[in-house]
Amino acid sequence: MSSPLTLAIRASALDVRIEIDRNLPGEIADAVVALTATYEPSSAPVARRYELRASPLSLLRDGVECRPPAAPSDLLLQLELELLHDVSEAMPPGWFLHAAAVERGERAIVLVGPSGAGKSTTTCGLVARGAGYVSDELVLIGDEGVSGLARPIAFDGPFVGALPEGFASFERVAPWMERPSPVIHPPPTSIVRRPLPLAAVVVLRHAPTETPCIAPITSAEALPACWAETRRQDQDGLRRAIEVLSEVPTYSLVTRTLDDACTAVESIG
Repeated sequence: MSSPLTLAIRASALDVRIEIDRNLPGEIADAVVALTATYEPSSAPVARRYELRASPLSLLRDGVECRPPAAPSDLLLQLELELLHDVSEAMPPGWFLHAAAVERGERAIVLVGPSGAGKSTTTCGLVARGAGYVSDELVLIGDEGVSGLARPIAFDGPFVGALPEGFASFERVAPWMERPSPVIHPPPTSIVRRPLPLAAVVVLRHAPTETPCIAPITSAEALPACWAETRRQDQDGLRRAIEVLSEVPTYSLVTRTLDDACTAVESIG
């Protein structure tokens, strides 16, 4: 029996080993490599181990089998969901959000909004225009500043426009998708892993039929949208959310095009 392909990575605060059975279709291994390509290699003791097996078809988490997949491509979704869950559990104290964040001028701008609001697209556009990449999925605002999970930038639909120079892309295919969707790797030099001071919080809303607009809002106006995207909705999270929104500028951003969104975010001092 051939030895599995092994990846040792650090995903935010979690050190992970992923073992991929070489009897699985080659595109499965390629996709796992692509989905973890922006994470740091790790030589630290492993906190979580995942095994993707061909016979029987299964994903094991620390030796325990997860829900049986219907097809090999289901392993990718299971691995993504398990990894995101475990990274979330390992996050240190702070305000923990489903959000995106970029670095401008040594400070972080956090982009908040539900799926489809344009976080990934705006993040990709801003990084292409020179911003640093912090995360497009999980953001922690803690005592040391803003940090995030610097995973590849994932899209549920096609990417808008041409792929920026220096970016790499592969197509992700999964049973729940109507069509293949891109996963984009920003240039390695653009990835920011150190905590950053928080400059602003921007609540995104994509509205193709409305006039683009960015406007300051109060913390009371920002809180409902931000709390809906909070991953740890406990009293500590609520206290920290209120404190953060009271201390930093908050904005509402209605976007129509990628250029509108990027120009508006770049206008924040």
